[in-house]
This record gives sequence, structure tokens and C-alpha cells, in this order.
Amino acid sequence: MYRAIGRRLHVSREVDSAIRQGMPIVALETTVLSHGLPPGSGLAVAERMMKVVRQAGAVPAFIGLIDGKILVGIDPSHLPMWIHRSSEVVKCGIGDVAAVLHSKGIGATTVATTAMFAAQAGIAVVATGGIGGVHRQVGHSWDISSDLVELARNRIAVVCSGPKVILDLSKTREYLETMGVAVYGWRTEAFPGFYICDTGLRVDARFDDFESLSSAIGLHFEVVDRSAVLVVNPVPQSHALDARIVNQWVEEAERHASLKGIQGKDLTPFILEYIHRRSEGKTVSANIALLLDNAAVAARLAVAYRKVQLTSRGGR
Repeated sequence: MYRAIGRRLHVSREVDSAIRQGMPIVALETTVLSHGLPPGSGLAVAERMMKVVRQAGAVPAFIGLIDGKILVGIDPSHLPMWIHRSSEVVKCGIGDVAAVLHSKGIGATTVATTAMFAAQAGIAVVATGGIGGVHRQVGHSWDISSDLVELARNRIAVVCSGPKVILDLSKTREYLETMGVAVYGWRTEAFPGFYICDTGLRVDARFDDFESLSSAIGLHFEVVDRSAVLVVNPVPQSHALDARIVNQWVEEAERHASLKGIQGKDLTPFILEYIHRRSEGKTVSANIALLLDNAAVAARLAVAYRKVQLTSRGGR
């Protein structure tokens, strides 16, 4: 069912066939299913994400670790292992990969590891919800997500709704610029912040059609040849939340986390759960809406990017 394309990297039959035929593929992370959604809801969301990707003409490829292997294009019948056994699933940043492979445990990929493995497999487009970034208390904690580092290392287009709102958004935007990651807005000049459509920051360029966006991405890969393009797609307006209220909730959550001694990897899920409760579930609805919309945009981008590639190669 899976073919090895390296000692550890294994691709599904469908993804293998798509790679060989040059079909558009969208890589998808598994952490959002195992850790980013309420228990029991991940499978339904995964199925909907795969459906919208297929409807746009691309092949969905969830990525995860299991039994000492990195799977690209997890079979839908196997996805419940990442969702219903979430207490056993390790959220895999770059530094966690080797240990999980060695133990033959189950690992869910973050944006960083999804981007890295997708690039290794030859996939050009990733869809996710929000990326990690520079944390608000960075001067004290030095907490900077490896998502930003991997975006600077891999030639890949990542479609998202901006950084998670719990972060220091201006420092995260500055870090992306410093690391040479192009930030393109899909039908927006504003830099979004997950549940927030406009953070007051700006993108490098706005694109309103997939042909132009794909051409610009291709030129970035050709000329820069070392970093990603971040395509930011704001949360659908019907699910967007008020920036002032969300920031208030985040500050409350940080105070509670400090009192409880919560830090490191445990901080982000604690804050997200806190604002989920304060929003009476609106953040989860927004998260699902943006995941589905980003998957659809990524699939249409993958299709358009493939056409641009064929044109640049004279139709070969």
C-alpha cells in the first residue's frame, strides 16, 4: 500500500502515482487532527478536507509517523490511529522526529515537519490552519517556532490563515521577512492572524487569481531557490473574530498559565483551550472553516501551479 522512496519516507499508492504522473498534490498536517480539534471531531474534518481537495482536482496527502516510517498520503482507513489515539500521538517538531521513529510510535506532523517531508517527497503545496511563530514573551522564553525555520529552508508554498493569534504577530512578520520567506496575500493586502482577518500588518504582494499567484511562486523558487512562499488566506469573514476581544482572552490565558507554571509545548494548547471556552466554541468553528477554505485554496493553487510548470517546460 505504501512505497519506500527513502529509508524512512513512504508514499501511498495514490500519491506515488500522482507524483509519477505529475498530478497536483496538497500535503496536509496531522497535528491539527490529533491535537488541534476537540476530541472525536478530527476524522470528520479530515474527510471534509480531503473532499474539498479532490473536488478542486488535486490529491490530498496527510503526513504522519508510525512504526518507524514517515507516511506521505495516509490511507483514510488509517487516519483514526492519529485521531482516536491522540493521547499516544507525539506532536512532532523537527527535534522529535528521530525519537518517534526510533520508538516506532505514532507522530503527528506540525507545519515544520509537514513542509520538510512534503518537500522531500516532491510535493509543492501544503495546506494548514495557522503557522507557529514568535511567542509574546520571547524576551523571557526565547520561544520561536521551528515552523519559521523550516519555511526558510524548504522550497514549498504553504497556504494558511497567518500565524496563530496567541503569538507576537509583528515579530513573527518581521522574522519571516528576515528569513527571506515571501508572504503573498490571497485576495488581501492584510496579514491575517488565524481568527483575525486583519492584524494591521501587510503582505509582500496581493494576488487575485491563481495563474498570477502560481507564476510568482514559480519565480520565487527559480530566483531565490531556498525558501518557502507563505500564502495567507484570511479566515472566512462569517467566522472572523474581533481582534480586541481575542487579544484580551489571550492575555487572560497567559496570566492563568503563568500562575499554573505552564510553559513550553504545553503553553499553546492551554491558551487555545482557554480562548475556546471564552468564545463559547466560536474559535473551533472558525478553525474548521479556515482549514476547509485553506485546503480548497491550496488545491486550486496546486492545479494552477502544475499548469504553470507545464507551460514553462513547453508542455512536457
